[in-house]
Amino acid sequence: MKPVILAMGLLLMARTSLAELSVDAPPPNLPAGFAGAPYSQTLTVSSPFGWSLNAGALPAGLSLSSSGVISGVPTSAGTSIFGLNGGGGALGVFTLTILPFPPRLVITPAALPSACSNVSFGGYSKNLAAGGGVAPYTWSLTSGALPAGLALYPVTTGAIPTARIWTAGNLTAAAVTSTFTVTVTDSTSATASQTLTIAVTALTVTGPTLPAGAVGAPYSQTLAATGGAAPYSWSLALGALPPGLSLSSAGAITGTPTAAGTAAFMVTVTDANSAAASGTFTLTINPPPLIISTAPLLPSGLAGTAYSQTLTAAGGVPPYSWQVTSGALPPLLTLSSTGTIAGTPTTPGAWSFTVSVTDSTLHVASQSFSLTATLGLLTITSPAALPSAVAGAPYSQALAAMGGAPPYTWQLTSGTWPAGLSMSSAGVIAGMPTVAGTYTFSAQVNDSASETAARSFSLTVVAAGALSRQGVISQVVAGGGWTTTIWLANRTSAPVQTSLVFHGDNGSPLSLPLTVTLPASSQQVTESTVNETIAPNTTLVVATGTSAVNVEGWADVLGNGSLSGIAVFSNGTTEAAVPLQSQIGTSISLPFDNTNGASTGVALVNLASGPAGITATVWDQYGNQLAAMPVVLTQNDANGGGHDSFMLSARLAVTAGIRGIVQFQGNPGSPFTPAGQLTGLGLRAEANGLFTSIETIVP
Repeated sequence: MKPVILAMGLLLMARTSLAELSVDAPPPNLPAGFAGAPYSQTLTVSSPFGWSLNAGALPAGLSLSSSGVISGVPTSAGTSIFGLNGGGGALGVFTLTILPFPPRLVITPAALPSACSNVSFGGYSKNLAAGGGVAPYTWSLTSGALPAGLALYPVTTGAIPTARIWTAGNLTAAAVTSTFTVTVTDSTSATASQTLTIAVTALTVTGPTLPAGAVGAPYSQTLAATGGAAPYSWSLALGALPPGLSLSSAGAITGTPTAAGTAAFMVTVTDANSAAASGTFTLTINPPPLIISTAPLLPSGLAGTAYSQTLTAAGGVPPYSWQVTSGALPPLLTLSSTGTIAGTPTTPGAWSFTVSVTDSTLHVASQSFSLTATLGLLTITSPAALPSAVAGAPYSQALAAMGGAPPYTWQLTSGTWPAGLSMSSAGVIAGMPTVAGTYTFSAQVNDSASETAARSFSLTVVAAGALSRQGVISQVVAGGGWTTTIWLANRTSAPVQTSLVFHGDNGSPLSLPLTVTLPASSQQVTESTVNETIAPNTTLVVATGTSAVNVEGWADVLGNGSLSGIAVFSNGTTEAAVPLQSQIGTSISLPFDNTNGASTGVALVNLASGPAGITATVWDQYGNQLAAMPVVLTQNDANGGGHDSFMLSARLAVTAGIRGIVQFQGNPGSPFTPAGQLTGLGLRAEANGLFTSIETIVP
């Protein structure tokens, strides 16, 4: 017997020699196992003797069969050293390590990217990886099938936990989806499976149809593809893009075209797996867009003056053709087919119209225009110093302008303004001022063409009561061929504030068209009151304008200083003058001569504050009293200020054909009734149509 020393210090005695027993399979260190995982390892012998444990212990949960199979489910981790008897006396010392239970075996990734039918050998290659378990691993395709042209290349030896799906040749499958299962098995016989899908699509350039561009206009259009695996890379394969454009690797055609024309070219798109596809495109670059380049606001024309303005267009394809499509040009202006507006406008105003231009490719552009015909430069013609106003008295003064394109609108822009007055949009300053003083302000006029003109004005408001009556013009006539011109003169050494107030027959304000002239200015107004300051040794001239109908009345001359003057009546062929009537009394007398075809008329003014009660007494040239009778004013003068004019023979028949004197007596006055105040003038018309004035006499 031969002694054998074991690792545990045990001395085992063999009943046969070692040469009589051979252990074929396991090495002294048996393959490791895992706690909780089935374990099986077979020991093989060449003798007919069975195996048994004769020293140490197997890991808990394992047992040794007589046929030499160590099997079971280890229950805990650790390393066991034990001796085995080969039945015929053979000796063996073994080490068996039980490891903790390994992580669960898994396959990643859980999904695969799509493949493109356009790829060639190696163009598609994706690795599968095993995790957990115990190497080595073996891979297999356990169900389904890969798309034609793809193959699974498992790693069946070593510890590398991968397998590869790749193209073994050209991927021939097109538009197909394949589902298959891959299984991996580790050294403990643990398995994991993963069902995967690969969609095979054809890489295709899908467009889009490229829209046309225009010369000088920024262009941007992105090409598109389907199939394959993103990202895509684009390149120009054949032909050329229009000048000024370029193709980026992202498929964007961008830039600013510099020339018109049509370009045909081919592009290639390559996907992430190097699959490639091509597409052919056509891109048309049009000329620049057709536009009308003339500004919408055309230069103004002058009424009565030849006008010419040529419209211009850009872009499109010349030649161009022009026409008015809506609205209207000013009268006598026309638009030619070549785009020239020409003619001689006759009427001031503003016109709006739309013009269209058509190029040789029938593209159309339209634009609205405005054109103004004016009367010349817009100017304010009213003098800077406006007629004076009287505090507490009605005032009306119209500002005037000329030129531009009527109608006009007015507005105040700055300065101080008399309380009680306002200015309308028509430029009429009106109201009743309340506070005396000199006011300065600026006014602006706008015409229908949006042109403006401005001027600074001054307006003096004279304190109420500061003006007294300097005289009366007993007859004012306008229209029917007649005019009245009044001259007022200031012979003093100081300026005289003057108010010339026109009254109708019934004493109410009489508004007349007037021309008001001072040494430095002249203006036309339609007013019932003219307020002016007359400088020393100068005159104020106020003339009535023409009227379709005859209008009669009288004028009161007020001032803060002494004034003298005359009134001239004219019918265009003959005229007569009367002085400013300053003789005012309860009665007035008038010599008359109605012989030899002549006739005498009279104008009477009631200056009392109440109605007039007038008695006319007639004497012939010999002193004989012929009549005494009442004279009634034609118009109602209930508040005083009444006026009437008539031929003596029409009201006082006894005066016909004779010479004499007529006295007009107003109210004599009493403790209850104020005395009447009268003034008047006479006019004598000759048989030949000539006439002269006759001044009345105050007894």
